[in-house]
Amino acid sequence: MKTIMLFFALFALVLPCTAFPEVSVPPIPSFDAWEENMQNGEKFLTPIKGEVDEKYVWYYDGIKVYYQIAEYTKDSKWLQGVQVCKDWYRDEYVLKIPMVGAWRLFPHGLYIDYKKTGDIKSKEALLKLAKQGAFADRNIDYAKTTEYDLKTVALSREVAYNINCYLTAQELGDPAFSKPDPYIDLALRHLTIWNEWLKSGSASYPYNAENGTGFQPFMAGLTCEALIYYYESKFADPVKKKEIFSAIKEIAVRMWDSAWIEDKSTFYYENNKKGPAPDLNLLIAPLYAWLWHYTGEEQFRIKGDKLFAGGVKFAWLDGGKQFSQNYRWSFAYVNWRKALPVEVSGK
Repeated sequence: MKTIMLFFALFALVLPCTAFPEVSVPPIPSFDAWEENMQNGEKFLTPIKGEVDEKYVWYYDGIKVYYQIAEYTKDSKWLQGVQVCKDWYRDEYVLKIPMVGAWRLFPHGLYIDYKKTGDIKSKEALLKLAKQGAFADRNIDYAKTTEYDLKTVALSREVAYNINCYLTAQELGDPAFSKPDPYIDLALRHLTIWNEWLKSGSASYPYNAENGTGFQPFMAGLTCEALIYYYESKFADPVKKKEIFSAIKEIAVRMWDSAWIEDKSTFYYENNKKGPAPDLNLLIAPLYAWLWHYTGEEQFRIKGDKLFAGGVKFAWLDGGKQFSQNYRWSFAYVNWRKALPVEVSGK
């Protein structure tokens, strides 16, 4: 298998860079098993039926997942998975309801589909997510009109997913998204809240208006994913990029010190329960590979490799949702880990 061929245009690096001198790239632990585990995706190639259920492979962007696997393996059988997820998520859900919940906003697969096939329905669905998804209107202060305050980390995933939608709509050139996205500041605020809490060493993390529910490392991972997507884009502001890099680097260190369970090879699911959650490892590991790629610091490679290997070994992949969680962002891990570290201007 050609190991580094993958479709990852959404995260293409366009900044000037220079490789660190005299640095070799060690092999990725459990890499072969990660490739082999893709075959679990064959279990979910049958049409999805019934009511909205997040246990299925469409959740966490099954369209993107299957496109990445198809491109990586050069095997067209995986395009059947793309179609399964398009039929349900795009045609039976997004295009048929008034507003999509903000935890179900998955624009990347739709973007890939439109760019690869020209299917106007995918463009229509993507722009609907960006314009009519929950919390999509940047001119509304939802804390004043609803019970929802986007400044709290309880809604971090909703903010992160809205950033993804806004940025993909910008990539399409839609004029409604010509201005910078103010939600970047909200996501940075969430990282600040988490970093301050992790720094304080608090024993518990009860709900309150500022902090939300208990700290969940995978939610921080989803926020970092959205901010990295912005960082890598042509729309990124140089000042914001410096803030993003600093905040992600800090949370990567603090999260590891506070939430990593060494004998389980994973982070805990949530700090008030502290049960292991290896199914979610590969939603977090790529931010460590990204940091290693841009710093050359071995701590990030070592930590990222532990996360990656733990997720590959212990994740449960017999569920569609869990399968998509593991292959949503892990191609980026492989991409950043296999390349030489670089220094990038604007870091």
